[in-house]
Amino acid sequence: MPKGKEENAAPKTSGAVDKRSLLNPHQVGALLTWIAARPRTGHRLTAFFATLYYASLRPEEAVALRVEDAVLPETGWGELRIHTAEPEVGSHWTDDGDVHETRHLKGCAFGDTRTVPLHPDLVRSLRSPIERGQLKPGDLLFPGEKGDLLAGSVYRRIWAKARKAVLSDHEFNSPVGKRVYDLRHTA
Repeated sequence: MPKGKEENAAPKTSGAVDKRSLLNPHQVGALLTWIAARPRTGHRLTAFFATLYYASLRPEEAVALRVEDAVLPETGWGELRIHTAEPEVGSHWTDDGDVHETRHLKGCAFGDTRTVPLHPDLVRSLRSPIERGQLKPGDLLFPGEKGDLLAGSVYRRIWAKARKAVLSDHEFNSPVGKRVYDLRHTA
């Protein structure tokens, strides 16, 4: 390889998950319990984080979910029908100045849908914010406080506070659960 080419090449990245970032079930339970105790938004955000962990969703998939995308029977298993994502790309990178951009599912063909089974416990967890917020089929499953898309800054901030409150100093200073996305990796 000619001199200089190597210097300008993009750094190689690993596709492997850093096992140091994975949470154990006790840690996840304690974090969800702490978040659930938050007065205004705890019930919604607990269901959001539980969906990332138990259904292995990406945050941008979960914020895009509508009530009609969830099949939540009174008893038994349910399912989520994932068909779109709303990643935060920044308002200066979108045509309409919006912070989020609607995209198809990562690694899937345009228009593909992914069906995710839901354990009965998660079904009950998801029914609660729908009933509490009196959400309709076209409404976001995890709305922000004003009914719009749940902002990444909001869920990242509460996640950081929960980690600080729940984890030991050693765990907090380690990579364990440092990013919200680590819930998906843990799943």
